[in-house]
Amino acid sequence: MKKTITLAVALSCGVLAISSTQAQTTIFTDNFTTDSSLSQPPWYNLNNTTAASYALNPTAGQGLALTVSSGTGKVNEMFAEFASSPVTLAGAGQYIQLVVNFNSPSGMATDTGGLLVGLYNNSTVNSTNEQGSGGTTSVGGETSGSTGYFGIMGYNTTAGTSTKFFARNGSATDVNELGYYSSQGTAVTQLGSAAATGNANLANGVNYTLTYTITDEGTSDQVNAIISNGSTILDTWTMNDASGLYNNFNELDFGAYGKAGQVNINILDESVITSTSPVPEPSTFALLGAGLTLLGMARFRRR
Repeated sequence: MKKTITLAVALSCGVLAISSTQAQTTIFTDNFTTDSSLSQPPWYNLNNTTAASYALNPTAGQGLALTVSSGTGKVNEMFAEFASSPVTLAGAGQYIQLVVNFNSPSGMATDTGGLLVGLYNNSTVNSTNEQGSGGTTSVGGETSGSTGYFGIMGYNTTAGTSTKFFARNGSATDVNELGYYSSQGTAVTQLGSAAATGNANLANGVNYTLTYTITDEGTSDQVNAIISNGSTILDTWTMNDASGLYNNFNELDFGAYGKAGQVNINILDESVITSTSPVPEPSTFALLGAGLTLLGMARFRRR
């Protein structure tokens, strides 16, 4: 009995040592408290209306405030290039994750639109289109050639906006510039949808966390989004891209689509996290090998 327990511990240590080699790294974070200006990379704004604006901490602790003053069907998004060279998912199980903490001072609780989120590879990283006012544009421009994944997630159960995930295939047109466009031929491929009746009802003035994850599944990519309030998960969606085409990422976006009215969003902080699975260290194999050797010796002695 004692030998059995000892062997089990040795084998468990080896297996745990191998599994623990998966490394998770935060490669980008911004809490919007130390920025003096948003007029330079990595941040820039995209919208489809002159009624859209953005400001850094209009009041202390407000974060990056996205505001739309009038109109319906209006989009206001902030993009950021979080790496000078794309992060590559090079094997099954590796992932990249965008974590956004946000709230809505007004509009979200009753609107029929949705949150917008994406992770892309932007081939024109740090181009001049980002300078000056932040690169505000609705046609062509900075993100027109970006490839990757994005989604729109309904705020509530009100009919009008189901949750949809898309692959963004790159095309220098208006329809590929703003994330919420959903029926754009070859520029955008819809991966799946979920009915609005399954959405949680998000309230104004409450802090939420959106966790958006792209995972390399080997021959396909998995896209997952979770909306939570503290430790409580309110919404979760998972869809797949069977083609698995997009595994390089250097750009994020987050914002809101006010379908029936104006939706204002405060982005409190954003982080990008990656996880890779490196080859286990030689010592790890040695530990597992020792356990297997002991197991073999025990069996030999029993004979």
